[in-house]
Amino acid sequence: MSPARPASAGVASTTRSLGLLAALLVGAEGALAQGSWQRAEDLQWRPEHEVRAGRTRLWIAGGELRRVRGGEETALTCTRPEGTGKVYDLARDIAGVEVVAAENGVFVISREVEALDPLEPMAPLELGGVRSVHADPRRRLWFAGDRGLGVLELAGQWGHRFAPEELPEELRDCETLRVGPAPGKGLLVEGHTGERRVAYRYLPGRGEAPRVRELLVNGEVWDGEREIELTYPEGFELEARGTGLGGARFRFRIDEHHVWRDLGEEAELARFSPGEHTLDVIAVDRDLVRSEPVRLTIRSGFPPRFDKRFVVVALALFGALSLGLFLIYERRLGWRAGALYRAPLSAGLLSILTLQVLAGIEPHGKGWPFMGYSMYTTRFDEGDVIFESVLVGLQRNGRSRVIPPQAVGVAIDGRWQVLGPLVDRGEAVARQYLEAYERRYPGSGVVGLQVRARRHRLTPGGAVEVAPQILSHYRQARGALEKGRARDEG
Repeated sequence: MSPARPASAGVASTTRSLGLLAALLVGAEGALAQGSWQRAEDLQWRPEHEVRAGRTRLWIAGGELRRVRGGEETALTCTRPEGTGKVYDLARDIAGVEVVAAENGVFVISREVEALDPLEPMAPLELGGVRSVHADPRRRLWFAGDRGLGVLELAGQWGHRFAPEELPEELRDCETLRVGPAPGKGLLVEGHTGERRVAYRYLPGRGEAPRVRELLVNGEVWDGEREIELTYPEGFELEARGTGLGGARFRFRIDEHHVWRDLGEEAELARFSPGEHTLDVIAVDRDLVRSEPVRLTIRSGFPPRFDKRFVVVALALFGALSLGLFLIYERRLGWRAGALYRAPLSAGLLSILTLQVLAGIEPHGKGWPFMGYSMYTTRFDEGDVIFESVLVGLQRNGRSRVIPPQAVGVAIDGRWQVLGPLVDRGEAVARQYLEAYERRYPGSGVVGLQVRARRHRLTPGGAVEVAPQILSHYRQARGALEKGRARDEG
């Protein structure tokens, strides 16, 4: 018979077992977190020193960027006075924009322009210390250098820089990182510290899809259906909770605008103009994979001073006061000829001018029919960028041309009624637009569509055209249009 053990020994044994189980669980969790990373010491990173597009060749020679177009070398300039500095690496986005990693930052250029321009992502992301770049087929720009690894969405110009805990332990201690395509699939991330070198293959998108699990409005959980009622200009506090690989980040947009903003910067949302608005929130993981949007409806009411009864009474009182003042003025002048016509006319003009001044003060006064043109003007300073968004058709011969939005067969009041769905829903809408365009203009040779924001940088020497921002890009697979047309005819 085995000797009886004291109760304390049993408790200690149970405690050790629980501790071992907890360690195993933690280890398993760590292994899952690192499941996207695979050791790849047999692979070696090499910089991209040349890219080609049609008859255009762009390459690095002696730390300088050079270009040949149509058989002739063309001189390249830079919108930054200090230039690019030494050039390290190149990458080409499938939409036709080249990205350049250089000593003084990350720059973009396209074959239509002659000037390199700095790539300026939305805050809080910064592109300092980048030494290598790679653009993947999903139009994500991966970058690495002295400050670690990051990824940028080229369409929206927002992204994420990996935290040290999101990297394998061996890469965390490296002085500098490099990133590029890995043979087969994924990315090659290489770390260097002196003579020491480590290499990993990274597989983006390996994990649970991001999800918005809960929204808090003014600290209370939103039930998913309740409309948010406000009175201009008041706002509300919005907080999002959710899950995603590497931790969820949240972005939002208002009224289906194509720009998604960081929710972390906008804890309090305010100044919704009177009327009904939509607010979409998405969760984004570290690889910039998005969740389905969660939509809130916001009803913003007019402030008390815009109540119809108040406005009518105020206008009547102001008009009567103005008329009285002008009549008194005419009386002092001895009731000149036409005084009874001049006084009401002067009072009416004064009322209109006063309302126009108020239209410039009130943000939603721009909808007033008597509003002056000066309210639409925007001030630009040196260094600013001027945008013009257009719809571009990509032709089978490699050329492109601007297409009027009406040409895709959609009745519109403004261009963004056509461009917005294309930016938002991508391929599905692009196919519909292409089929509509082909029916209207058979044999046009247009096989793809882009929403292109043409850009001009304001420099001391004037406005300089720089590489466009491609907000949406789609190109039909060879033969797809012919198959679609045959299906329609059949």
